Amino acid sequence: MDNKVIRSIVSIAALFLINWIARSIFYSFIDGSSTLDFVARGEWIIAGGTCILICMINDKENSNVGSAIGLIPILATIAGIFMPYSMGLVILYNLILIGTIIYVIANNYY
Repeated sequence: MDNKVIRSIVSIAALFLINWIARSIFYSFIDGSSTLDFVARGEWIIAGGTCILICMINDKENSNVGSAIGLIPILATIAGIFMPYSMGLVILYNLILIGTIIYVIANNYY
């Protein structure tokens, strides 16, 4: 297989694994007075931050592909925080994050 395909698969797996671990840590800090809105915002921020981190790691030699495309997860996170929470929005948000990672890897020369 191509190096970019393997790198994409590993990066997407890392996205979900790191999100899972970070959300578990985040859930341990939730107390009885936390609202669902607070929990949803925390989940959006964790997923967006993880995606930006993975894009920066995969940005070879600081070609600024990862930095410029990092605006997409930031804007998607901000939009996700203020939109009503639904299953379709969560699926679309995760597809945007996965697409961002694939785009960064595809536009870097390995």
